[in-house]
Amino acid sequence: MDCFERSTLELRRLCETYSPGAGGYQRRSPAPRMEVDGCVEQLGYGWLHIALNTLLPHCRYQAPSWLTDTIRRLLDEYESSGRKLPYFKRAMLVIDEHSGIDGRHIFDQDNKGWRAVSNALKERLFPDDDQYTLALALLSTKSQRNVCHITLLDLADTADFCAVHSGDYSVTDFYSGSWT
Repeated sequence: MDCFERSTLELRRLCETYSPGAGGYQRRSPAPRMEVDGCVEQLGYGWLHIALNTLLPHCRYQAPSWLTDTIRRLLDEYESSGRKLPYFKRAMLVIDEHSGIDGRHIFDQDNKGWRAVSNALKERLFPDDDQYTLALALLSTKSQRNVCHITLLDLADTADFCAVHSGDYSVTDFYSGSWT
């Protein structure tokens, strides 16, 4: 399966670089970025929110490369629009999957490909992770829609995040837009 996934990512890269021309394939400037299925936004307090219109994939043996690639593309798109990504010396990564009982396809948190998320973010938004640099929370919320909310925040803001997420603060809609 790993070989297939790497081949798919390489094909994606090649399709963005080469396109059919008269008499065969010719090298061209990279194709414009396609909209990746998700969005990036900065929430209050400088927290970074990434919404993926999918749930985390299964991770039997290793982190799924396509998920890391997709998140990196979303971050590239965010920066190319002139916005600046935050950088945290110590960070809390919260991955909150929203799904219905029928929509979920992996039941155990330890079988989900969450490592692909931290791999896409490390060294770009926080130093290479270790047990003192990155804290991790995997949450599940019942919802009609299958969506994965990824929030990266300063580790010192963890209590505030938990209060907002649990509804202790008077925030009507924690996640903005149509992703909720």
